[in-house]
Amino acid sequence: MDPTGHREISGCNLLDCTRGGTVNPMTYRSADGTYSFADPHLVAQYPSPTGKKLTAIATADAYGAGVTASFSLDTPIAGIEVIAGREAIYVHESDTTTEFFVIGGGIRIGPSKSFVSSLKKLVDGVMPVNMTISPYVSAVSNVDNAVEDYSGVFRYKATTVAYELGATATETNVPGSINRQTASSMSIGPAFGYGLTASEGVGYAIPFRTRQPGQIFPTYHNPVPYIKDLASRILSEITGIR
Repeated sequence: MDPTGHREISGCNLLDCTRGGTVNPMTYRSADGTYSFADPHLVAQYPSPTGKKLTAIATADAYGAGVTASFSLDTPIAGIEVIAGREAIYVHESDTTTEFFVIGGGIRIGPSKSFVSSLKKLVDGVMPVNMTISPYVSAVSNVDNAVEDYSGVFRYKATTVAYELGATATETNVPGSINRQTASSMSIGPAFGYGLTASEGVGYAIPFRTRQPGQIFPTYHNPVPYIKDLASRILSEITGIR
């Protein structure tokens, strides 16, 4: 759609273009006389959602790779999932790599192969908990120091589209104030079986170790403060005490 609302008229007037007139789909005329579908200046000013994501990937501050195990209990239309995994974040400006343990959980909506597995387990008298292993790669923005910027709570949204083989795309962000840009990432990984699902939940990233240029041995991080913070958050959610 042309964001300017302009169009070229050929064989008709502005009031009636249905009686023998034609409309040229090349609606925008530039100063040099060439035509295009839209004003390129406005397209650059108001990029599409896909364009924004591609730009974020191309200009990412860091890149990551990881694998998660998802444990879920599924019904025909929704499921409860718990995730646990490991992720490595490489910040190219500082040439450092930090490894994290990742845990979390949320709600998944939509049909998937996991539901069929749950039914089979119920018939066999087995607890219907399904497990899925998911590798992925990611592009991370607003990260200078992965330990400071990426650790702690994050929110995630994931979409899976697969028939025998497909993909899962995930967006995560670290909560923060409106005036502060916090770490966010876009990830993609393979999906097996079939599924058309959307997931949303909360996770927690605990830094494990960091490798810096020139280091013979990596720096190991103390997980205790993060574990205490996580336990405190879980307890506050259960009791309602902040």
